[in-house]
Amino acid sequence: MRYPHLWTRLYNAPLLIHPEKVEVIERVFRAHVMGERSIRLEEDYEESPEHRAEREHQRRAAAYAGIPLQRRTDKPYALTNTGIAIIPILGTLVQRGGFMDSMSGLTSYSSIASLLETAVADNEVRAVLLEIDSPGGEGGGIVDLAARIYDGRKKKRMWSVAADQAYSAAYWLGSQSERFYAPITGGVGSIGVVALHVDQSRRDAQQGYTYTFVYAGERKIDMNSHRPLSEAGQARLELEVERFMGLFADAVAQGRNISPESVRATQAALLTPDQAVAGKFIDGIATLMQTVALLEAVLGGAGAEIPTGARLAGDDPSITLKETDMSEKDLKHTDAQLNAAVEQARTSAKAEGVKEGTAAGSTAGVQAERERIRGILAHAEAKDRPQLALSLALESEMTVEQSAKVLAKAAKEASGGGLATLMGNLKNPKVGVDVEPAGGAVAVIDPAAIYAARRLAAQSH
Repeated sequence: MRYPHLWTRLYNAPLLIHPEKVEVIERVFRAHVMGERSIRLEEDYEESPEHRAEREHQRRAAAYAGIPLQRRTDKPYALTNTGIAIIPILGTLVQRGGFMDSMSGLTSYSSIASLLETAVADNEVRAVLLEIDSPGGEGGGIVDLAARIYDGRKKKRMWSVAADQAYSAAYWLGSQSERFYAPITGGVGSIGVVALHVDQSRRDAQQGYTYTFVYAGERKIDMNSHRPLSEAGQARLELEVERFMGLFADAVAQGRNISPESVRATQAALLTPDQAVAGKFIDGIATLMQTVALLEAVLGGAGAEIPTGARLAGDDPSITLKETDMSEKDLKHTDAQLNAAVEQARTSAKAEGVKEGTAAGSTAGVQAERERIRGILAHAEAKDRPQLALSLALESEMTVEQSAKVLAKAAKEASGGGLATLMGNLKNPKVGVDVEPAGGAVAVIDPAAIYAARRLAAQSH
């Protein structure tokens, strides 16, 4: 197999990327696999440090035309006159890159992390702006980088802007910043996960190849490309995709202060800026230049003002800043007051909502979870796969329909481990469901209710 490392990164692995982009990448990769291609690099030539520095400054000035930049070449990022470091997140995102990154339109998570760490530690950097224009990319490495961004915003102002697109993994990263903007012509979203498997067994046969596998461990070759994808292999891949989706939804919910359910409800749709603002997936509509001006206004930068045309979400504190010659002290004081007021309002609303919704929500939640678990365990597809059914019911958040699909594609389990036997091994207290014991805890009579009650208790904290 040619390019084995690239093969494992493209196939049988969760990808957080725009579906059309992954098709393009797959076609290009297959073209390289099918036919010999070479990449010729220009010969190196001697270049003075002064000439290299001037060329880099001109490149940055052209990329950020209209944004006043410091004439600095000792920084790995563009730095505005007011101290905003602009970190580009462009092209397809991969866990690790190399010298071919810029030529192939890739940006690695490791390079972004390095720039982020440098900017946060740089005393001359007052804020960081992530400039995002990407369809997404690999799943490996995304969780760590997203956590770095979320942690970085506790140390310095950390904003993001889609210029113009921030889809899938790229949106995941942007959602972890303090504020997120997009231009009216841009797009965000595609909050979903996809995985590819290629079956080239028929092609092998046509070329006269026969692959014989000698292996230990029944699941060792579940997703090998030289044989058709097995039912167990597909079930395993689907579970991995769902696992990444859970991580994705939880991270966006945390970063944007919305519920995981509202994140999943997008069904990986591509959101227009207006739709994204309405769903609280971004804070407002603004171009890169307008976002820089907004950030400067919040920082109290000299001469900063709200740019014409920027549209902000209703709860964005910066909308109260006026186009006046307020001092830096006044701007900071105003911003601090507004942030405190917004936080107090959110805390009060949350407490009131929890108080009113707990009574009705707990009963309904327990009942719904109980019905979901019972539905999975009692499904016809669970009859010959009791252990997998029990795992899906108690260790995942899949619906009955989703679990049924996984069960239908999984291999039947050995006889003797029936559902009745598994359930019989569980000790169920013989108490009434409506009994109100001392301490106010709700007594339940089956493991489904126990599991649901534990989940509700965890969610209330």
